[in-house]
Order: sequence, then structure tokens, then C-alpha cells
Amino acid sequence: MTVSYVSVTWWLYGAIALLSLLAENTMLCSAESLIRKREGRKWMLIISPQIIHIGFLFMLLAHMLSSIDSFKGTAAAYEGAVISLRDNLAVKIDEIKVSMSPSGYISDWEVDISYISEGRKLKEDFLKPNSPSFYKGTGLYLKDIQPYPKAALIEASREPGAVWALIGGIFFMAGTVMLLILKIKRDV
Repeated sequence: MTVSYVSVTWWLYGAIALLSLLAENTMLCSAESLIRKREGRKWMLIISPQIIHIGFLFMLLAHMLSSIDSFKGTAAAYEGAVISLRDNLAVKIDEIKVSMSPSGYISDWEVDISYISEGRKLKEDFLKPNSPSFYKGTGLYLKDIQPYPKAALIEASREPGAVWALIGGIFFMAGTVMLLILKIKRDV
């Protein structure tokens, strides 16, 4: 049975078109509001909704960037294993170190890694719990470890929109708090 891709993904193209219209509407309404109210005495009260809109637009940009170029994958690896990432980049698991407590429980763990590309070592690093490694926008996280035989569960991810989402969230929050404070002051 052959399925046309457009018949399955039509909603995605519709969502992109709708979000594009929403972003354009947000920019035009903000510009119109600033032009129309520029003689206003309470400039901060006028500009705070526009700051919220800027935050919203940064969040839309973040989602677009992440949908275009993000990835996430998990791999179980032994010492000496090579995990292929993107753009001819790979990670070699050099050594898995596991420290055991006297009662037989894992007390500490670390994984020594090397970033390689085309057979050339680019960077040496290590992974520990809550201590990831980053290289050219890709993060490696140590999720779990097994002492016998030594193996590590590694997660690799790339999220190019994360910084823009953070910026958008800061703008959105700042504009909302500013608007709330100014309206409370105005009504008191």
C-alpha cells in the first residue's frame, strides 16, 4: 500500500503556515500599537506587552530551530566502543571507572571519552553523573552504568533552540511581571 507523504503530513504544513501568520500578526500588531500609542505618558505600560510579544517570537524561533536541527539518541556502550554522532563526529569510550563501597554498592562512576573525526582525536573529556560533556553544540550525558561487565548508558543530544527559548522565556516573564506591577500601581 502506497501512502502519499502529503496526505499524512498535511497538518504539519498547515501548522507551519498558521504559526507564520501568527508571528506576522504579532509583529504587525506590536508595531501598530507602538505607533498608535507613542504619545502616551506611560511608556513602560505601553512597551511591556510588546516585550511579551518579543518573548513569544523568540520561543517560536526556538521551536523552529529545534525542529530543523535537533536530535537525541541513547546508546549502551562498552569500553572501546565508538558511538557515531552527526557530521563525521564520533565518541570513543576510552575507560569506564566504577568505584564500589565496602558494602558492594556503586559509590562513584566516571567514563573517559574521546571525540574523534576521520580517525583524528579532537578532544578528551569525561562524563560523570550531572557532569555532561559538550562539543560543538552536542551534549553527552551519562545516564546509567553497569559494573559487571562494565557498560555505560550514554545519551547524546543537540538542541539548537534552547538558548533562544531561554531568551524568549526571560523576555516573556519580564514583560508579564512589568505589566502586572504597572497595572497594580495604576489601580492603587
